Amino acid sequence: MRVRKRKREKRTVKWLWEFSKRVVVITAVLYFISCAYALVICAIWQDTATIGTFISEANETFRVVVGGYMIKAGVENALKIAGHKRKDDSEESAPDDGLEFIDLDKEDDGGALG
Repeated sequence: MRVRKRKREKRTVKWLWEFSKRVVVITAVLYFISCAYALVICAIWQDTATIGTFISEANETFRVVVGGYMIKAGVENALKIAGHKRKDDSEESAPDDGLEFIDLDKEDDGGALG
């Protein structure tokens, strides 16, 4: 039951990760399309008063989406780094009694005892 829950959580995280990438890509494509449209309209009608507002709003939206994505990625990376450090610290704090771990389930490699 616990394994199924972990798989579901991983699937949810992966979907969210992929979803945020899709949002950024779609926003970028729409941003570049809107810039191309604004250039064409400026070239045809020579009116930059209304199209300037359109361009500034597209810039603001693109900046917010990309900025939010970068913050999300930074937080995820920080959590991963903190998780690895915690794991490394717990491994290093294990007492070292000088004994070597021998895996008994592993097949004999033909050493002196076998």
